[in-house]
Amino acid sequence: MKIKSMKTDIRFFIVLCLIVVSITCSVDVFAAPLGITYEKNICHGVREDIKSGAAFNMNIPDKMLQGGKIVKVTSSKKNVVKQIEISSEKKSFGFTTRKYGKTTFTITVKTAKNKNKKYKCNFSTVKYSNPFSSIQLGTSGNLAPEFEKSDYYSYYCTAPSEKISIRPKAGWKVVSMSYWYYDQEKGKSVGKNIKNNSSIKYHYSPGSSSICIRMKNNKKGVEQSIILFVSQSSGQISGGSVSEGSVSESIE
Repeated sequence: MKIKSMKTDIRFFIVLCLIVVSITCSVDVFAAPLGITYEKNICHGVREDIKSGAAFNMNIPDKMLQGGKIVKVTSSKKNVVKQIEISSEKKSFGFTTRKYGKTTFTITVKTAKNKNKKYKCNFSTVKYSNPFSSIQLGTSGNLAPEFEKSDYYSYYCTAPSEKISIRPKAGWKVVSMSYWYYDQEKGKSVGKNIKNNSSIKYHYSPGSSSICIRMKNNKKGVEQSIILFVSQSSGQISGGSVSEGSVSESIE
């Protein structure tokens, strides 16, 4: 059984997914940023509500920081990116864009040896597009139409485990997938990498768990971050392992 996608944005859960895994995917979800990792060129598809503000948090890899911290970030197009804020730990920075377009970030890092390093990032946003030809969880049927206008979908299940199968549209590929849930005993969110056509053993957590999918169109150079928000029945689901999935060192 499945339900229609919730109108409440779930960006908060995306933060839990994508910042922790340092890529590439729950309660207070308003205007929370999407976590991305520094690359020289980044193009991200965002939904049609970009005028209300698409928020991002860019992580800088340790090899670039060299034991140091971010000291300054500037944008070449202030009409594209108006707000930039370096995080308290100085290893990432947040920003918001309210229009489609391109900008170049200049990121200044002061290394542990007190040397200044400057990095350029060409960042752009384009209109969101559905990357799926088909996506199915267990016997859900094809959920791809649910992602025509939204990058998330709320799915209800009672099965203890389900196989996830994705067939991308032409030009698209699955970059990574991870399953996330809140572990009450550990008091934190736990993520596990999963593979396409593998079986997910659900872990019941208060409210929901989530499947984070990172898609990329190499020809267009565009990335999409997709979320399946999984609502579960406490009487049906227990445990918390993922079969056929390798677990990253940055994820439990």
